[in-house]
Amino acid sequence: GGAAALQPCFVFDAAEVRAGGPRRAAFVREAVCALRGALAERESSLAVREGRPEDVLAALCEATGATAVYAAAGTSYEALELEARVRRALAAVGATLELAWDATLHAPDALPFEGGIEGLPSSFPQFREAADRMAPPPAPLPPPERMPPLPRAVRGHGDAWRRGRGGVAPNKVPSLRSLGAQAFCDAPPVGGGEPTALARLREALTAGMAGAMVDSAQLQQSTGMGGNAEESTSEHRTRAKSLCQPPAALTGADFSVRLSPWLATGCVSARRVLTEACESGMLRSAEAEGLRFELLWRDYFALVTHKFALRQMREAGVPEAASSF
Repeated sequence: GGAAALQPCFVFDAAEVRAGGPRRAAFVREAVCALRGALAERESSLAVREGRPEDVLAALCEATGATAVYAAAGTSYEALELEARVRRALAAVGATLELAWDATLHAPDALPFEGGIEGLPSSFPQFREAADRMAPPPAPLPPPERMPPLPRAVRGHGDAWRRGRGGVAPNKVPSLRSLGAQAFCDAPPVGGGEPTALARLREALTAGMAGAMVDSAQLQQSTGMGGNAEESTSEHRTRAKSLCQPPAALTGADFSVRLSPWLATGCVSARRVLTEACESGMLRSAEAEGLRFELLWRDYFALVTHKFALRQMREAGVPEAASSF
């Protein structure tokens, strides 16, 4: 069954904002605004807070009586450290952290390697061959038409409650200045949010994915899928040189499909991108395979990052970081 009540929340962590820089801060801010709008259409409300996530989430659990916090699982060591801190803070108020994996086409516990993610090969070609033998990734779930109701206040915890419909006060989305992000003027950032991501994907499909995507055959050679290592390196360098003409070719919104910012911040999932593209009817089979190849290429590095992040956490004495999803 579903939750009796649900309070969506996003926390701006000042340390993360500073580390990511102004463009990422602007992108995330736009994504949060888009998410707030999507939730409002489903009769819900996004609470926005600033502070350390472990402190903010524990306080919200106390204020709402929530017993669980649900979030997307991170891949990096820093993300796992944060999850461990949040777990400890929530445990102190009688709540748990429940994570869902959405970073790659296939979840770590679905990998066909002995030992799961610990058995991940040390080269992409081996990973690609194994992925080709796997069943297609699960289709993304459709967004809910309506969200569960917002929670009511717990006596003694007045976290600026909204009147009437319940839920904690949504608060304004903070400005870049208040987040401590410096302004920039050399180039406008790409817009954050799921609608922008899907619009960008549709533009790429309409323009012809073959012209917008990296050439799959060339990329396979450059990653060792064809030819010897010396030939692959030479091919990769030749291709990289051609992409750098003119010098600005590797920057801006028109290089490749440019879905990385939206994928990296959870605005859209790899499964959603692959499903939307393949069901559009605009892709030839070679183009669909090229898109899948690029997503697998991205998956591999995310999974390698997660594999070694888990090792670091275990060495630091935090075994719960290795729990399955």
